[in-house]
Amino acid sequence: GMMGYAQLAQMTQAEEDYRKCVEVVVRSSKRAGEITAGLLSIARRDAGKVEETSLSTVLQEPLALMKRDLEKQKINVRLEFETDPLLVTSVGKLQQVFIALIRNAIDAMPHGGDLIFRSRRIDEQIEIRVIDTGEGISEENLAMLFSPFFTTKGSLGGSSLPGKGLDLAVSFAIMESLKGSIRAESTLGKGTTFILTLPLMLSGEILPQIGSRSHPSTPIPKASPKAGDILIIDDEETVLGMLKKSLELDQHRVVTTQNGLKALEYAEIHHFDLAIIDIRMPIINGWETLKRLKTIDPAIKAIIMSANPGDQPLEEMIERSKQLGAQRYIRKPFDLREFKRIVNEVLAA
Repeated sequence: GMMGYAQLAQMTQAEEDYRKCVEVVVRSSKRAGEITAGLLSIARRDAGKVEETSLSTVLQEPLALMKRDLEKQKINVRLEFETDPLLVTSVGKLQQVFIALIRNAIDAMPHGGDLIFRSRRIDEQIEIRVIDTGEGISEENLAMLFSPFFTTKGSLGGSSLPGKGLDLAVSFAIMESLKGSIRAESTLGKGTTFILTLPLMLSGEILPQIGSRSHPSTPIPKASPKAGDILIIDDEETVLGMLKKSLELDQHRVVTTQNGLKALEYAEIHHFDLAIIDIRMPIINGWETLKRLKTIDPAIKAIIMSANPGDQPLEEMIERSKQLGAQRYIRKPFDLREFKRIVNEVLAA
């Protein structure tokens, strides 16, 4: 939630003045409702429906919605598609990402410029580049661009431009939910390129390329002695994005899913050191997910988390977690620093 995002911004900008961090988070929180409402209006329209479409079709509505702002800012839009293949994806979710990137380009080019969309096919993926000729982003800020409420604008980013700080973090989570990715390259004074990848088909199940139980001779290299392979299961994609990003700052390798059944499939092909499981999920709940994970991999450690214990007293929730083999139970909302401390403590035990 908001507390976690604020703490993440502080942790990733430890050298920044505390007061400036708080000022930016307060301003960002006031904008969060407006931004989220706008993004959710598109998400609700298709309710996550997966359909066959083309990239040019997906872009039509975001460009139409932002046309007035683009023209006012004297920004020229160019579509330079090497290919316009069919995608099977959530149109509404992908449009949210493009709206966020268009907004970012408008902020980055206050005196006008070019906004270019390029695409090409790479094996079974499509690569989409969203290029602006704006101010560019420093290398220091680029590393934290997708952290919730981090912004290159406003007082925290050293700019006079207003900053939202949420759009790109949400886009990061959305691209992961679509089995894709998003990253950025930038040069100060020349502009920024956002690079998106998507599978050409999502109708088949696409598992993360994280290794296989059938090849124990090629383990994933550990980045540091405390780093671990972590599986997070929660039906809120923004929470998944936040937790994944925060744990990756500690060099952990993290796989996320919103579905307990999908988590079981991942556990069949790869050993995870730790599973972090939310109780309230569709299809199968967290308790059942943990029981089945332990059947597949008895060595896996687990942390159970829940926003509301329901009719059961907290003590009973903790006891049930222990009986099912979990090392810890965490009540939401939690302090993000404390969460990271618990994760590292469980992994080290």
